[in-house]
Amino acid sequence: MGCNGYPVEVDGVAYPSARQAAEHLGMKPATVQARAHSANFPTYRWLPKHAPEDRAIARALIEPEPWPFSGDLARRASVMDPNVEPPRVVRRVGYVRCLRCSRPHFSEDVVSIRLCLSCGGLGGRPVGRLDDEDD
Repeated sequence: MGCNGYPVEVDGVAYPSARQAAEHLGMKPATVQARAHSANFPTYRWLPKHAPEDRAIARALIEPEPWPFSGDLARRASVMDPNVEPPRVVRRVGYVRCLRCSRPHFSEDVVSIRLCLSCGGLGGRPVGRLDDEDD
C-alpha cells in the first residue's frame, strides 16, 4: 500500500496523513511511513482511505422539494452546501410574485429569478389566472 494521502494510526490516534502524524510526534514523515510499513512497529499502521460518500467534498446541494402553494409568499427554504463546515446557505427558494403578471410562482432563487415561466423568465409555472383572462 502506498502512503500518499492515506491516513495513519499511531498508538491508537488517527492522523489524516503521515506528515501530520510526524509533525505531531516531532519526527520526520519518512520515519512514520517506514514504521507504518514495518511489522516491527505494530502501533503504527495505515488506515484505509475513506469512501467518496464519506468525504465532505463534492456532495450534492441539499435542496428542499417545492411545496404546494398556500397563499403564503413569505415562506422561504434554504438550499444548503454540505461541502463546507458548517454547511452554508447557497440560496433561498419559495413563492414570489412575477414582476410582469403579478401571479405567484415557485422560484428556485427568490433573489434573482423574479419572472414566471409564462412571462419568459426562469421561474416556475404561475399559480392562478390573470385578472383580465376571459372565462
